[in-house]
Amino acid sequence: ATTEIYTEQIVGSVRCVQETGLVYLDQGEYEKALDQMLKCRTIYEKKLGKNHLNTSCYYIRIGKLYCLMNQQKIALPLIQQAIDLSLIHISEPTRQAEISYAVFCLKKK
Repeated sequence: ATTEIYTEQIVGSVRCVQETGLVYLDQGEYEKALDQMLKCRTIYEKKLGKNHLNTSCYYIRIGKLYCLMNQQKIALPLIQQAIDLSLIHISEPTRQAEISYAVFCLKKK
């Protein structure tokens, strides 16, 4: 129970940074959006670890931004890393939407 509360606190603190990034994404300001998503990923990596589901979702989000910026060579390893990590969390209900995008981006290659 304590771990779940800790995770919820971290997710809450990252949400503001993420929302700022999503606004930039909606405005087509991919570099600024990327900066925000990289901050989110760094927080999750430090607080929850590189193999946590929340962290792996940011590999996909960052990969998506690189795809939108036509930098597939940078995007694909990130997306592949997220897919590999998702296998650890295969039963997690939140996996499906993020992985669906990752598969789309890989096929676009």
